[in-house]
Amino acid sequence: MIHKNTIPVHAERCSIRRNGDAFYLERNNNVHPIYINDTAVLLWQLADGSRNLGEITDILHDYFPEAGHSIDIGLVDGFRALANAGGLILTPPVSSVEAAEPAELCILFAYHKVDAVTRRHLDLLTFFNPEAMVIPLGHNLSARLKGPLETVDVGLFESKWDLSNPWRSMDGIIYTWFLNRKKSAKRYVLAEYDCHCTMPLAVAYSEIWDADVAARTFFLQKDNPGWQWFAEISRLAPFEQPFAAGVPPLGSILFSHHALEVLSQEASSADVFSEFRVATTAQRTQLEIKTFPENLAATISAHKQNYNFLQPGIFHPVKEYIAYGEL
Repeated sequence: MIHKNTIPVHAERCSIRRNGDAFYLERNNNVHPIYINDTAVLLWQLADGSRNLGEITDILHDYFPEAGHSIDIGLVDGFRALANAGGLILTPPVSSVEAAEPAELCILFAYHKVDAVTRRHLDLLTFFNPEAMVIPLGHNLSARLKGPLETVDVGLFESKWDLSNPWRSMDGIIYTWFLNRKKSAKRYVLAEYDCHCTMPLAVAYSEIWDADVAARTFFLQKDNPGWQWFAEISRLAPFEQPFAAGVPPLGSILFSHHALEVLSQEASSADVFSEFRVATTAQRTQLEIKTFPENLAATISAHKQNYNFLQPGIFHPVKEYIAYGEL
């Protein structure tokens, strides 16, 4: 986890050695030195234990004002790479990990695999949202993310929903976690492993911050009868069917605490797709459903898009590693 309150310090017996115009990271385990570029050298020099990542970010923005948010992303990637190489130690203060209750925001980071993209997206979420409570979440995971944030595997809980296909039953995973949670927040945002965050969620969601439910799209069956998941309407109880609705995509959806209290009690256990179940239950229980403002909706989709990553935003889905510059 990369957090703005993290104070990076040099690992013991690690140093930077210059050879002509090239710089190398020499580590204490006597393995071959690693070539690093000028940016990494600058980050190394700033990581002297006297300042946290937020303060280092401010310094870099003062020196390179034209670089914009790419500085933040470069800092996250650079310090992560130096830490992975064994040159730095990144340990966030306890106060930055333990959120007060109820937190303003809880980010539910849903993932099913541990790779470079998943780890980076978690780093970006924690860096740009230092005050948020972040809960890594999964179901019957074969591997878990390492670090101070403990993953909650809802496969360990009893659930009235069939969670055997997490993609299909993501809402059931959220409800099951909510019913077994140890901490609470005023609102919750689902950020899946392919959510690429380069701005604070409180800013991106400001216009819909107090909604019960907020999603990119919301429609009733009469307005979009051809939506594929309405074919499952017969699986719902007769009293639920008149409220059929959809909220695609589920990724990046926002729930108030009250909404999750209602949904986790009222959502059908029938085998229906999550985007169908969430919207139908919210409509039936008269929860307030808002749609994303245009600027947020433009970077959220169910399918891969050609996004402009040079602008800060919340981008979904992003399943590849977006290169802003190499260490």
